[in-house]
Amino acid sequence: MAKLDYTIRKLPSFKETDESVIENIVKANVAAFDGDKFNGILLGDHWEFAPALQRAFAVDCLMGGHVYVVELDGKIIADAMWFGPGQGLMQAEGAAEAGFNKFMAALTEKDPDVAGWWGTYYVGKYSSFASDCLGGPEYKQDGWHLQVIAVHPEYQRHGIGRALIEKAEEEIKKNPEPKARRICLETEREGPYKFYEAMGFKDRGVATFEGHGDLGSSPMWCFAKEI
Repeated sequence: MAKLDYTIRKLPSFKETDESVIENIVKANVAAFDGDKFNGILLGDHWEFAPALQRAFAVDCLMGGHVYVVELDGKIIADAMWFGPGQGLMQAEGAAEAGFNKFMAALTEKDPDVAGWWGTYYVGKYSSFASDCLGGPEYKQDGWHLQVIAVHPEYQRHGIGRALIEKAEEEIKKNPEPKARRICLETEREGPYKFYEAMGFKDRGVATFEGHGDLGSSPMWCFAKEI
């Protein structure tokens, strides 16, 4: 397999990131998660909202976290979105309004039952699941959480996912505080499960998440690593 001559860079803040960059991240991520069982559950099988969901993650992480992108010939083909110590989804000022509120408004108009599932079931179960697996909320709050990692299908199996995580680990290792060198993440598929194991992450627990109505269910595994 030919080696790809790609580069990895960390994006600046949301205000300093061009809209075209965000659009390209969204395109790569929509392609990466197309047909994914768990994403289908999150979307209520309304795949037309996949770009809005991926944009919500990108905007939120640019406003309150860290985003790394992989570029090949000027095109974004992969990315990793992180929250560091003291950071989290929808915690930065204005992040919810700029990202997830727009996604949820569109989803509510289309399917209020699925939107209700987010509020009455998913958000609470997801939060308690991670906390239970990691021995409390402090592990995630004081360390690093990999919110999203995606590689466009055309460029998978080239070591890009590994390179993205290793790039972030270079920054994480610089922190002298041990608890700030903890990393956690979740995955819902067996392929990534094996990938994270190979990268030294430990399986900290699994739970089954039930989708709304007849959308079925999906497992979610929690992984952690201390560097």
